[in-house]
Amino acid sequence: SFEFHQGPIFGELILADELNRAPPKTQSALLQVMEERTISVESHTHKLPDYYTVIATQNPNLQVGTFTLPESQLDRFSMKLKMGYPDKESTIELLKSESSTQKLASINTILSHQELTRIQKEAHAITIKDSVLELIYNLLELSRTHSDVVSLSNRCGLDMVSTAKAWAYIQKRDYVIPDDIIHLFPYIAGHRMIHPEQSDIDYEHKIARELIEKL
Repeated sequence: SFEFHQGPIFGELILADELNRAPPKTQSALLQVMEERTISVESHTHKLPDYYTVIATQNPNLQVGTFTLPESQLDRFSMKLKMGYPDKESTIELLKSESSTQKLASINTILSHQELTRIQKEAHAITIKDSVLELIYNLLELSRTHSDVVSLSNRCGLDMVSTAKAWAYIQKRDYVIPDDIIHLFPYIAGHRMIHPEQSDIDYEHKIARELIEKL
């Protein structure tokens, strides 16, 4: 007989380190779980935790042994951020620190499931008026008539709504303003508008800002 053992993808917070070094088959396996939050194995569907989140890192392009993420997978990531290097003080603290294994053993819980659920509900209840939704639609529509960029999907629009609500919540507001969309747009849409082989976050943000200026 065969017994199914859950792999690491069944966690709540998944860190896919250097995802563009994973082979295409591994990358494509994330498509279903990131969209549907379920995994199908041998005609059985396994539901993932309510707080399932994927955070992935990439090495810079033009390195041997990397595989470009396809557009369909990039569209599953709500945001793309540039981390860069830590500052001097942080680097020195890192050099002084214990091994990563020892540090992991000392991590303490700072947020319970109940608190996270409450925060999510409060953020979801943030008001977003039709005029702001129209701004999001106009950005999506402009990308679809702009021959120099990849058209933005409705999934991108949904991510803009949820991310703008979360941003407003962090800013201690109970409503979204147009400036929230303008501020967040390059981080949410930039990586979706550029073909993967041209992937460069600075260029992506430049294109996103140009689209905002056209609007």
